Amino acid sequence: MTLQFSRSKTIGVGQPAPDRFLARAMLEDTAHTMIVETEFRLPDLEIVAARAQMVRVPIEVCTTAAAKMQAAVGLRVAPGLTATVDQVIGRAGCPHMANLLLESCHAVIQATLGARLQEWRNRTHQPNVDWDALRREWLEHTPMMIDTCLAYDAEGPLLRRLGVKKS
Repeated sequence: MTLQFSRSKTIGVGQPAPDRFLARAMLEDTAHTMIVETEFRLPDLEIVAARAQMVRVPIEVCTTAAAKMQAAVGLRVAPGLTATVDQVIGRAGCPHMANLLLESCHAVIQATLGARLQEWRNRTHQPNVDWDALRREWLEHTPMMIDTCLAYDAEGPLLRRLGVKKS
């Protein structure tokens, strides 16, 4: 079978400063190559900078959608973000670019756990991680994760075991 369409996405998150995360998301498919870079301020995960590059697009007017990324500045990773991004960046600009921004937001949440893991290792000097203790600590600092999926169900087995309650 010959593929008629193929798409790849790559997202990475770094921590350039103790109070900042920088996400870089790239989409490449048969018709597009685009890059979205988003800077988040901790602890509230507010977007403080956002930029997009439309490297390759199927229609020339699509390149102008990159400017719509500025509408993300000031938004926070919080309930309602998806609808806002869809409206002000996706529909007003480019839905692919909006999706990259949202995937960056999801990735930065995971990066907060990665940063906690690194802090844990630096603090405890233990090669093995007590994942329950780490997750408990992370959820106490990231309560927005509670009730976002099956694993973090407020009434589910993991949160009961950890003794974490929704506030």
